[in-house]
Amino acid sequence: MILITTNHFATLIMRSSFLTIFLLFIIIHASAVPNQGKSKIDSIFKTNHDLEGYIMPLYQHSNDANKFQFNYFRLRSRGKISRQLSYFIQLELVDKPTIKDASVDIKLSDFFIIRAGQFQYHFGVFEKPWNFPTIFLPQIKRYMLGDPRDMGIQFNGSVKNLNYYAAVVNGTGRGVSEDDKKKTVILSLDYHINDNLKIGVSQYLGTRNYMEESELINGAKRNRSGAYFWYDDKKLMFRGDYMTGIDHLYNQSGYYFIGGYFITKKLQPVFRYDYFESEINDVSNLILAPGLNIFFNDKFYVRSIMEFNKINNNFEYGRFVLELGVMFL
Repeated sequence: MILITTNHFATLIMRSSFLTIFLLFIIIHASAVPNQGKSKIDSIFKTNHDLEGYIMPLYQHSNDANKFQFNYFRLRSRGKISRQLSYFIQLELVDKPTIKDASVDIKLSDFFIIRAGQFQYHFGVFEKPWNFPTIFLPQIKRYMLGDPRDMGIQFNGSVKNLNYYAAVVNGTGRGVSEDDKKKTVILSLDYHINDNLKIGVSQYLGTRNYMEESELINGAKRNRSGAYFWYDDKKLMFRGDYMTGIDHLYNQSGYYFIGGYFITKKLQPVFRYDYFESEINDVSNLILAPGLNIFFNDKFYVRSIMEFNKINNNFEYGRFVLELGVMFL
């Protein structure tokens, strides 16, 4: 007789899920290989499928930690099924396979695109981990937005130099079942002053069940407002975000400024000024973070950063981080 325990069963399920996800990516990638003799209907489903990934291990030293770890390890596939229909799938493989993004776009025109599924919504400076210059996200991104992904639908488009985004989502975040009947609305406008400079404003209007000590507050207010600017001429880079918001009865706000300059084609010193305050824990924190990025090519870099914290007017050593980034496929 073969006995399968609960732990064994969970392990089998987890392994099966990983294999299923991995095989899905292989099938999508294989479908990009041209095949002769297919009908017109078949040819629609083999157009423009791309598979790529990146791995970003790092070393971190602080008063509490001295360790190697993964920052990100991701696989993603993007493809066009027809002229109007495309998809995007992204997996995070650190710790265990997780679906970060799984969405479908229907492009009716440049002015009107519909996105449905689980996706990263636009709020403030919109950048991927591969392109972010100072390794870790600023405090307002981490504490006030977290992982800016959710399930829902988004409408976006562009008119000349103006881009708009309007999303209706659950408001509970990525991979979390809806626990509030009300939906969250996220609005964002980007204006491109020129090829190098853009500015934008964002609004997040929602509710979320909030736990205060041992009491559950159903449908507590969760609002965010923000403004940002972004400049990059391929040599000099500046960007900044301001955000303010409320969770239930508690206000939070903060801002950051990041600058960088390529002194050679490969060397980029960077600096982050990063401030955050919150009534939730009655804390204010200022981070000063100088760093240096070395780009060997567009698929291989080394980044370093040193963070110094000033918490409630007391200075503290933060952490030193060294990160390796490799893009593959």
